[in-house]
Amino acid sequence: MLFDVNCSPIVGLMKPSDGDFTYLQGSTRPYMAKCRTILQEWFDPYPTEEHRRFLGRFRDGRRDEQHRSAVFELFLHEVLRRRGYGIEVEPTMPNGEPTHPDFKAYQDAHPRFYLEARHKLPPDVELSDRFPLVFESLDRVYSTDFHVSLDVDGRCATQPPHGKWRRAVEGWLSSLDPKAETGAYLAHGPKSCASLALTHEGLRITVRPIPKSPAHRGTPNERTVGCVLQGMKLVRTAEQLRSAVIDKATKYGEIDLPYIVAVDVASDFSIDQEDIFEALFGSLSYEVSLNDGEASRWIQHGNGVWSGPEGRNNGVSAALVWCGRIPGDLITRSPILVHNPWARRALDPDLWPLDQFVAVPGTPSLECRTGPSAADFLELEDFRGLA
Repeated sequence: MLFDVNCSPIVGLMKPSDGDFTYLQGSTRPYMAKCRTILQEWFDPYPTEEHRRFLGRFRDGRRDEQHRSAVFELFLHEVLRRRGYGIEVEPTMPNGEPTHPDFKAYQDAHPRFYLEARHKLPPDVELSDRFPLVFESLDRVYSTDFHVSLDVDGRCATQPPHGKWRRAVEGWLSSLDPKAETGAYLAHGPKSCASLALTHEGLRITVRPIPKSPAHRGTPNERTVGCVLQGMKLVRTAEQLRSAVIDKATKYGEIDLPYIVAVDVASDFSIDQEDIFEALFGSLSYEVSLNDGEASRWIQHGNGVWSGPEGRNNGVSAALVWCGRIPGDLITRSPILVHNPWARRALDPDLWPLDQFVAVPGTPSLECRTGPSAADFLELEDFRGLA
């Protein structure tokens, strides 16, 4: 079993300190119960001899990246299984490499390709690792007249004094006049309200009051934190994808079969086709000529995984790209497989069942080959309407 049926139930929405697995396992929401059912159905045919190793990562309640990586691998295993492949988990490499890719797929007892999965975090994670406990503490602040917003900046190496901070915020809120703060809020916005700075090492949290309407004043909050702001940051999904594929490109030495690198790009935003092609083939820029007679032109830079006249990292036959939560986001999204036109061992497009960009023989070009959606292929019903 993937989940402990006797675990402590979690009512309501996820808190930052819950962790992905902890919340998935304990949540009483029907939506999360459906996610558990789907994942358990995928796990049932997973090789029994691999259960212990897999469950150690899947049930990691402290490191979300371990849990998400395991979920991604479980999804890939299910896609291969439904395609009818025999699957060897962590196969021994014939070249003697001590490391093992995640899967080796067989068709009619003949080996067809290797598949390696990678969950890739953003290059910089803005919130401090210590923030969840701080959030939990501030979310329990007693106030009958205000919620609060938290503007978070920086990180810290040691745990902040969150209990002391909670008491400081409670005393500060009790000293504020809700009518005056409401007037300032309505006239000039939230930054015109009073503020309280909490600092610890490199972490700074600016607390601002969010006045409650007169009808709701006098009642203690179930949760006091109304919003968390992290400032602006760059979305670097192309950089995440590029780095992940390059990291895995030569990990197993010279490989005897086509080799797919599957990447789960961890991001609050989806990754689009432009980002995917930029990561794999190089970024584009438009050069405008100021000289008479010289035409402006598009330039593709050599910073892609496979950039170059004859490509590079050509041991990678194709890259499979996914961005989202599994299984919920599979209802509306599907992973995309992009073939390497210069691969030393080309992957037969007929071996992959979902959407893909296929190399046109004799050219560096690609053409789109449409397959069923992931939801249709995996026979997933739309459960987005569940609470």
